[in-house]
Amino acid sequence: MRIPAKTRVSSSDDLLVQEAIDGLYEAVTLPESWSMALDKFDQLFGASSAHLFHWDTGASSRIASYRSSSFSDNHPEWDHYHGINPRRKILAKLPVGIPMNCSDYIDDRAVSKSEYFTDYSLPAGRRYLLGVNPYKERSITSAFAVMRAPHQAPFDTNDAKLLSHITPHLRHVARLDQHMRSIEGKKKFLCSLLDQLSQIVIVTNEFSRIKQANQSADRLFQSDGALRSRDGLLLANTDANTARLQRLIKEASRPATGKIIQRGGTIIIDTLDDGRWVVDVAPLAPNSSVMDVSQVPSVLILARRLGVSASLDATLHKEFGLTPSEARLARLIIAGQRIEEIADHLGVQKSTLRSQLKSVFMKTQTKRQGELMQLGILLQR
Repeated sequence: MRIPAKTRVSSSDDLLVQEAIDGLYEAVTLPESWSMALDKFDQLFGASSAHLFHWDTGASSRIASYRSSSFSDNHPEWDHYHGINPRRKILAKLPVGIPMNCSDYIDDRAVSKSEYFTDYSLPAGRRYLLGVNPYKERSITSAFAVMRAPHQAPFDTNDAKLLSHITPHLRHVARLDQHMRSIEGKKKFLCSLLDQLSQIVIVTNEFSRIKQANQSADRLFQSDGALRSRDGLLLANTDANTARLQRLIKEASRPATGKIIQRGGTIIIDTLDDGRWVVDVAPLAPNSSVMDVSQVPSVLILARRLGVSASLDATLHKEFGLTPSEARLARLIIAGQRIEEIADHLGVQKSTLRSQLKSVFMKTQTKRQGELMQLGILLQR
């Protein structure tokens, strides 16, 4: 004797229907809540289990599988039994969005002769199925099903009507889930590329909170070098440098306007252990960050240790007409050396170097050594 499901809720229970639908949309953005969301469908349909999965027909493999808490699916030969599942084959032939009640197609005699039922589905406590393909795009098919145990009553026309009512939401949710999975896949791929770079790459929000950092950045943080991470915030090696860095991040996060306003910039950070660092801060438009799909402005920070090539002398001579001695002085200053150090190294008077530096400033149209350093950085890119 088949026993009607005691926990079954009438389709007129609008509150439970709405809770089940709301749970689906929440699960798209909070994947850990899928089981809880599908538990509502167990209750709604008086089912023993519920299942939503995406299937790649071209590769004959599952892309994703979500189950209610009561659904056990750890069989080592799942792919084999899924391949011979007669209900799946019936459902695959129906148009998208049309519910399929397996009791309309498969009777008890057919069940007793089916390897799928006798060896897999019945031992798992799943006899009756009400399902639908809510979404299909190219080779990707999404399938949703609620199931009942052998001792329960089959699904009826009221159950099929309720599933038809919910199917448009299942279609939207399946499409959104595929989209989110695609974004997540691209994010992982791009993050893996960033991790291969030796340059430090960091993405923050306007408040200097780190959204993402590649492996080179993580190594820099661990060394307690020019840039640091503390409680998720991006800091520099000194309070003064941190203030400058955070000011540039704030500027870079400002919305673009018709007025010419500097957004971001470059700072030089000197450290005792590993020399001079160049830190570039630039705006990222909303949604341009591979780490984040929100509308919150993101800021890109690129950092590298400064090394000045001797070839910079020739560039300075060619671009600005600096004499050999002026070009050498400019290169050494760009490399972070002070006038006193250069004078000792070259064996010349500091007054001679200051006179040459005035000429360098005039020819390069710079006013301070900081501006000259930034010029040198640009010339080496």
